[in-house]
Amino acid sequence: TNGSTSVLTLTNFEFESFGSYECEVNNTFTVANNTITVLEGDQTVALISPATPDPVVFGQSINLSCSSFGRPPYNLSWSVGSTVLANMDNVPMSGELIYEVIVQSNDNYTEYTCAANNVIGSSNASVILTRATPPVLTAVGSTSVTVRVNGSFSFEANITGHNLPISSVLWTRNGDELMNN
Repeated sequence: TNGSTSVLTLTNFEFESFGSYECEVNNTFTVANNTITVLEGDQTVALISPATPDPVVFGQSINLSCSSFGRPPYNLSWSVGSTVLANMDNVPMSGELIYEVIVQSNDNYTEYTCAANNVIGSSNASVILTRATPPVLTAVGSTSVTVRVNGSFSFEANITGHNLPISSVLWTRNGDELMNN
């Protein structure tokens, strides 16, 4: 106590430290008291799925899910940039928010952020959806060749512009399969 001010400082809070604290002041004429309740407070957010999704295609639907834990109650939301796509308010302790994305954009990359916030602070996790792009097949050299009987030729094609593994390359002649690799 210093003059008319008394300070109680508590550090290194442990679970047992939370509760109701009361200050009581006495003098010869009266008693005064004041109470403060100290609540445990924190928040965390964890991205559940997909953590690292495969590239998605136009029209595909994918569920983004995140869960969180926090006290006091908090708000949980999915957003792209500053646009909130889905939210839950006043989640009491733990919650999960699932947002279904239907890929309708030509953007190659879209970052989705799940955020939890309460009076203690905020926490977030993000996932980037990558739109799958089709391969581009480019012939190297001429697309029309004259070859003599018993001669040979090579036809080379460059495959570019894709972000998915190529599962097969099929060569045909007049619709009949020549080579599939």
